[in-house]
Amino acid sequence: MSPKAKSAIKTGTSLALAVVVLPLLYTAARKFASKDLFGRHGANWTDPFGKNIGSVMDDVDIKVYNGSDKLVSLHADKIEVRRDKVFMDLLNVSDGKIYEKGKPTAFFAAMNAEYDMSNERLVVDRGASLKSTTYDLNAPNLHLDVKTKTVEAKKGIKGTFEGGKLAADFLKLNFGGRTSSAKNVSWKGAAKLPTTQQVRDLQIRSREVEYTADPDIQVYHDAEASDRDSLMRTKKLTWNRDTDTITMEGACEYYGPEAILVAPKVVVFRKEKRAVATGDVRLLVKPERQKGVVPPSAVPPAQPVLPEGLRQPPVQGPREIDEELRSGKTARKYPVVVTCEKVEYTYAKGRKQAIITGSPRARQQMRAGSWREITGPKAIYEEEKEILTILSTDGGRDVRMKNSAGDDLMAQKLVISTTEGKEKMTGTLIEGVMKVRDDELDREGGGG
Repeated sequence: MSPKAKSAIKTGTSLALAVVVLPLLYTAARKFASKDLFGRHGANWTDPFGKNIGSVMDDVDIKVYNGSDKLVSLHADKIEVRRDKVFMDLLNVSDGKIYEKGKPTAFFAAMNAEYDMSNERLVVDRGASLKSTTYDLNAPNLHLDVKTKTVEAKKGIKGTFEGGKLAADFLKLNFGGRTSSAKNVSWKGAAKLPTTQQVRDLQIRSREVEYTADPDIQVYHDAEASDRDSLMRTKKLTWNRDTDTITMEGACEYYGPEAILVAPKVVVFRKEKRAVATGDVRLLVKPERQKGVVPPSAVPPAQPVLPEGLRQPPVQGPREIDEELRSGKTARKYPVVVTCEKVEYTYAKGRKQAIITGSPRARQQMRAGSWREITGPKAIYEEEKEILTILSTDGGRDVRMKNSAGDDLMAQKLVISTTEGKEKMTGTLIEGVMKVRDDELDREGGGG
């Protein structure tokens, strides 16, 4: 057999084997590829940690930077990194620190937390605590935003804040701007700096609070503040803790032991124990039986009219009504409502007085619709001496006294003493009309 014939036989044999073997190998390969060699391991192989967790680390320290600036650091007993590599679950977070200019300014801890690496937000779900040199707070949850340098806490916030006890429904701290805000707040504490006088606690409740970049200035909205001597309500209350001055603006109400002030604006100088009310001022001087009583915080806001409880039953007979009008003994039996443009009220013991200017008008509503009223350029009420002095301008005769009986008198000055047992009224350069009823005249022989 020639070599060419042998070569042809071998080539033909190889081709025949290829035609037979290759389809068999292809079929076997497809069967092998279709088999799940790890199928018997099931979910334990595809998601071995559960909850779509890709990796788990124990005893981990985390540090977050913006360039070379350290922003946040913390320690976690355990970290579970999810497969998307965006979220991490942190267990037993401790030694958490928030940095400002390379120095830790706040510290936090939690039982559980979630860190969103793409948005750089740490969300604490359970047992959050947040501390610094000015506060020590606990909250059910805590949201730390690294990018905006803010921390938010919601519902059930309690602890100490700015030297007092705080409870709030919402709190936001801004580390970059040194500002913060809170909602539905109750705070009780004292002024920041001690004074030579006895430091008095102040309790404030407010719908919303702004803590400004100046740590001594706090702004409260729809606020109520109270201390041992007074109760204050207003739309806006600004407290300067350095000077211990409270400025109230909008529907202001000031309740003191002896009087109630209602005005558009009231400034209370707590160190000096002095309050200045301006605008359309209403001053209610309490009757004797209500002296020394500061209303509890549950009472409704005061109105520039007499409360229902101060209305009196009528007296029988016009003679008795007129006698009561002209009697000094009834000066403190009924409340006195004073309207004016400004009241400067000092409530320090030993020098309690109210200086009333800006067309003051003092009106006393009495029984059976009777009334008496005094007007003048200026009035001074010495609270502890219980003396009211009404003065004219430059020696004039500007003081006027009227009542529902028809009396109408003008004077240079009136001095009214309301001390029990020593009630009296004196005046200088008095002239005017005092009406006398017919039945008050002595009748003889039918004459009038």
